[in-house]
Amino acid sequence: MKPMTVEPTALWGIGAAMLLALLAAPSTASAQGAVFNACYVPAVGAVYMIKIEGTPTACLAATHVEFSWTSGGELADGAVVTAKLADGAVTSAKLATAAVTGANLSANAVFTEHIVDGAVGTVDLADGSVTQAKLAEGITATVADGSITTAKLADAAATGVKVAADAITTAHIVDGAVGTADLADGAVTGTKVAADAIGSTHIADGAVATADLADASVTSAKIVAGAVGNAHLAAGVVTSDKINAAVDYLSHWQRVEVTGSVTVSAGSATIRTASCPTGKVAVGGGGYGGSSLMSMYGSYGSNTSWTVYFRNTSGSSLTVTTYAIVFCAIAN
Repeated sequence: MKPMTVEPTALWGIGAAMLLALLAAPSTASAQGAVFNACYVPAVGAVYMIKIEGTPTACLAATHVEFSWTSGGELADGAVVTAKLADGAVTSAKLATAAVTGANLSANAVFTEHIVDGAVGTVDLADGSVTQAKLAEGITATVADGSITTAKLADAAATGVKVAADAITTAHIVDGAVGTADLADGAVTGTKVAADAIGSTHIADGAVATADLADASVTSAKIVAGAVGNAHLAAGVVTSDKINAAVDYLSHWQRVEVTGSVTVSAGSATIRTASCPTGKVAVGGGGYGGSSLMSMYGSYGSNTSWTVYFRNTSGSSLTVTTYAIVFCAIAN
């Protein structure tokens, strides 16, 4: 069975006739405030009844707009929902006084033209909301002394040019806030340094010059052991009373001898080395091959040792005891 097709003009005629009949004829349902339902067809401006005997139970298309009214000719309470309102249908005249609350406003909906001149009072301003850019020229003339509190200043609003000379005292500076970059060259004078504040870690290596030393400030305890050499002694300063008579100067010299048995084949060579103990240097040396057939063809010293070179001049292998001797002295 084919679906019934209703022409728009016929739909309007049917709907209008039914609507007029229902409105004109008093009925029990009407007297009791019955609710009537209809659908509006925007494309043709037609209206047709629904939900009563002989009519559809709902609008015939999704584009048709359902609405309702009471038997008295007025819309039922709550009958006009958002979907029933055309865009721009609610004008200012339709709004009751104070009907628009904060909850009805979307974010960033209020512009300058919406605000009455002089309507923004102090209580309407958030702390720190009035920045320098918001102040007109000469505005300071209208600001009462002491009226701008800390809460009214935006972060970083008080720049260097806003601070009067000598306005910042010790009380305004957070402990530890003055860093190296904040100090002008030469700003830290002697009077600014607390007594005993400068320790070894504050002095660069080699920074203490002769001019920095007070007279007689270098005591014996300040001199490293062995640091005073001959070059540091002025002529004639070492008197007899400065020389310890109990010192055995011969004990500063030492003879070191190294021996060992070795077998050397005919025509071959061997060496023997004697070394000084720690803290002493070689000042001379020599050696012996243990036989007239062992020729000593070399004898050389280094800073701390002496090496002797021997060669077997016989026609056969020899087993001999070779000697190396080094004379040592305390290094100066």
